Amino acid sequence: MMAFCECKTVKNIVNQYGESVELITTFDIFRSGSDSSALIMRQKIWYQDSIGVTEICAIRFERTDTTSITSTPTLGYRYINLRKKLAYEYANFSDTATLKKIYRYSDTTTFVGGWNFNKSMNYPVDELQPLVDTVINDIIYKRYKFKYRKIQEGIYWVRCDKKDTFFKLVKSLADKVSCTPVFVGTFPANTPKNIYSHELKFISNYLPDSVQKVFAAWKKNEIKYQIN
Repeated sequence: MMAFCECKTVKNIVNQYGESVELITTFDIFRSGSDSSALIMRQKIWYQDSIGVTEICAIRFERTDTTSITSTPTLGYRYINLRKKLAYEYANFSDTATLKKIYRYSDTTTFVGGWNFNKSMNYPVDELQPLVDTVINDIIYKRYKFKYRKIQEGIYWVRCDKKDTFFKLVKSLADKVSCTPVFVGTFPANTPKNIYSHELKFISNYLPDSVQKVFAAWKKNEIKYQIN
């Protein structure tokens, strides 16, 4: 008697859990009356299992005798291993990207450009005043006005539906209100028309195959290019 069984091919499935977000930094400068200009910098960020990757942008000013151009070019990408405290910087976001720089970092390391996975932004607050909630695209945002030593004022927006996210703009505020800060706008109290803001835009709670491919290649580079 011959026995038959149903055979199946088992495929290793990569865990695609992770997060991708975009950090939008805006500088609004009001010169006179209604005349204003805005410089907007957008930086993409990815995170999965203690590995973070951030796009690094810079502000570039180019002036001639007749024109003035401001741009925010991408300088590269920073790969961070939060467990091992290792940083690898690449020229572009691809699995064959040129490795530009390798270094260890500490809690006091100052990163130039990009999202700082090592620590969140710090905005000291003396006074925090709740404002009326607002709803955008069916998402409820709680809003707060803050002041600091009569020299700085601003507004926080938080989301209470994103408590489990890795990304928080200002952790100190998140601890106070038990929600996730997604927008902070500040301005000097004596010149309230000069505004500087950060906005955190959530893109996805998983990493697509194209991003997974980059993560896999850069993880291998940790073994290939070890730091003594």
